[in-house]
Amino acid sequence: MPSNFSCLDDFSNSLAEVQIILKQAEKKHENTKEYNICIKSALLFLVAKFEAFLEDLVTEYIHAIENKNLNHSSLPKVLKLHAIDKIIDEKFLSDVWNHKANAIQTIEKLAKLCVGDQKIDLIEIDKKFDYGKHGQKAINTLFSRIGVDNVFSECKIYEKQESLIGKNRIEINITADINSLTFFRNNILHDDITPSITHPQITTYKKHLLKFSKKLDKTLAAKLNGM
Repeated sequence: MPSNFSCLDDFSNSLAEVQIILKQAEKKHENTKEYNICIKSALLFLVAKFEAFLEDLVTEYIHAIENKNLNHSSLPKVLKLHAIDKIIDEKFLSDVWNHKANAIQTIEKLAKLCVGDQKIDLIEIDKKFDYGKHGQKAINTLFSRIGVDNVFSECKIYEKQESLIGKNRIEINITADINSLTFFRNNILHDDITPSITHPQITTYKKHLLKFSKKLDKTLAAKLNGM
């Protein structure tokens, strides 16, 4: 099925680079040093590309809201609060205290987000991860800014598993995957530790992240359509 946000296509295509490294790892499985280099490289690439996708998705989602030209009553309250938080900075407070005309323009922006029927075509919030923060909590924090209270609860993913009694649909523990990948990433970057993981396991992580990303794409599209 076609994606709703172009950054999903970009992410999906970028995973080809991770796959190239994993193929090299498969070829080098008898050479421990070269194999470990491939493993570390594949993990760092995978996490970096996934986090870049999440930031791009939040940015693209906000742009899509701006293009709908909604008024304040149609926006998620938490999104408005983060937009207000971005507007009320030290410069604005200084302009008010010093009775500068610039403060009036900022107050008009605030009013547009809170009252009236004016169309809102610009929403500024922090669209990046907090510096140095990664993993499950950081992702939840990022998406909470746009009105998704718990992104992992709203975007559950499943896979089919065969057993003696037939095929079952089981939930993928994507938070465990993400936290494990973050742990590996931090150990590589900060301590140059080679994780005890194989290239087939990274391939599974990659598959799960892509599945989760597709569910995110659908979930945010549904929220957008409901505005």
